Amino acid sequence: MEIYNDPPYTNGGIEKASANLLDFAKTSELAPGESETIDFTIPVEDLASYDYKNNGCYVLEAGDYIISTNSDSHNVLDSKTYTVASDIVYNESNKRESDAVAATNQFDFAEGEITYLSRADGFANYAEATAAPADYNMSDEVKAVFDNAHTYTEVNYEKDDDPNAEDITTGAKNGLKLADLRGVDYNDSKWDDLLDEMSIDDLQQTIGFGGYQTAAVDSIGKVRTNDCDGPASINNNFTGVGSVGFPAATLIGMTWSKDLAHDFGDSIGKMANEMNTSGWYGPAMNIHRTAFAGRNFEYYSEDGVLSGAMAANAIAGAQEHGVYAYMKHFALNDQEGNRTSMLATWSNEQAIREIYLKPFEMSVKDADCHAVMSSFNYIGSRWAGGCTELLQNVLRGEWGFLGFVETDYFGVYGYMTADQGCPQRQRSDALHHRQ
Repeated sequence: MEIYNDPPYTNGGIEKASANLLDFAKTSELAPGESETIDFTIPVEDLASYDYKNNGCYVLEAGDYIISTNSDSHNVLDSKTYTVASDIVYNESNKRESDAVAATNQFDFAEGEITYLSRADGFANYAEATAAPADYNMSDEVKAVFDNAHTYTEVNYEKDDDPNAEDITTGAKNGLKLADLRGVDYNDSKWDDLLDEMSIDDLQQTIGFGGYQTAAVDSIGKVRTNDCDGPASINNNFTGVGSVGFPAATLIGMTWSKDLAHDFGDSIGKMANEMNTSGWYGPAMNIHRTAFAGRNFEYYSEDGVLSGAMAANAIAGAQEHGVYAYMKHFALNDQEGNRTSMLATWSNEQAIREIYLKPFEMSVKDADCHAVMSSFNYIGSRWAGGCTELLQNVLRGEWGFLGFVETDYFGVYGYMTADQGCPQRQRSDALHHRQ
């Protein structure tokens, strides 16, 4: 059963597709003549569209929303109309219920000098929007803010001689161990007391040796944990031991079965425990932006909602066994060509939020995901692993994520910089470098 939304569209207004997947479910196996009733509850906020041009937030425009059950995205089986009397603007004073803070424009810098396809006047700008670029050179304005390991400088860091700098305590004797804080609220001051016990060397070890592990920290009694690669199995790259391998994510997406996706994650969690593995580098949930992307087999779908439902259920299944799943690759890692050569991906904020970030958002909100692997590519002019707008403002601020982010493989490509990445961490949520 596939549930879709056909929203009201104003010519030249907020861009909207005529078929937007809202939810789906599978019946049990039905014999001839047998039937089954499936109930769906759709939050009204899910009908909203992102208006990056005018309001800079999600907007539920007035009008008739056709909610339908379809055999596929093209063919409606039955429908009902839901009418919104007046515009609902989800701004800072009226955030969506699912957000910790209101979603507002963060990625204006990534829009680029691009003609985006518009539905206005029957896709009148189709030829212009799909034409090959006349110029592949980056403008001088963008070059001026395009940082890499050779150009990045942190201008706002607190120097030791800065009279406004906050004192940093290390090596304190507060009598706490990490195990003492199991279950303690994230905002409890005891976490600060625990971190005060760590030395500078402890902090460096935690950040610098985050590849395939979280490092041991003797001062607070933290044990080393093992992380292994995925996303279709548990693979230990150092011992050569691997788990049972599962079908590619694309095939799991084709099943339209949330239960099967959960069972997959459940199996991953069980095998991870048998292999003394605490973290799983998966699932991957980037978008099939083109049929020719070299890593599509690791990704579920071209649709953000379908991908998000599958990923969230897989994560939930693994986490039930105490295994933290690194949702990846965050974000816009939707092509393989040049992705480790400072590939700059340009997109408007509506597409970023409604398509490319949607699976990650669902994984945080629906599955309470606690680990993230950032991506190699740039979002506009900013490396994803050092993008404050992505890793702080959206991930932690809007979605309320509690956990840690690690870079995708940091060791050999030369352009990524730890200084740019490290400001993205909060408290013990260190940005680990997978080296």
